[in-house]
Amino acid sequence: MVDTHAVLALPQLCKDDSQLPLFFDGFTNMVRDGRLTFPDLVVKECQKYAYGEHVYTWINAASGHRTHRAVPGQWQESVLGMCEEILDMDGEMEQAPLFVAAMALMLKEQISEVYVVTEDRRDLPERKCLTEACKDIDVVTISAQELAIRNGLESYL
Repeated sequence: MVDTHAVLALPQLCKDDSQLPLFFDGFTNMVRDGRLTFPDLVVKECQKYAYGEHVYTWINAASGHRTHRAVPGQWQESVLGMCEEILDMDGEMEQAPLFVAAMALMLKEQISEVYVVTEDRRDLPERKCLTEACKDIDVVTISAQELAIRNGLESYL
């Protein structure tokens, strides 16, 4: 499970811009194999913040290979019941951190190892960061760099 912050951080991890296509191929393989997924809202946010950049081209193309795309409302309600501070009550109706946490909670019921890849590590005045919210719902978080290392992409870092 990956959030918008982590996706947007991926290009900065690759030490050589000429290697970005190969670096992203590794992440595409994770998506194809079902080892990496993200809700539709992450794609939408990447479009908003990185349209025209390699990272948006990648996530848009990789999104078609996901096994999970959406999160039923019951899982969002479960997350809010455990950590309503994840939501910015004055913000947009749909917020990616809630959807990512809800998808992680849903998948945790189906498979043994679920973790959220995020760079959202600092609380904001209007909402709790995803890292802290995941602690509230008992889901492990890792960094984008750790995801790359765990999946054999350290040579690109």
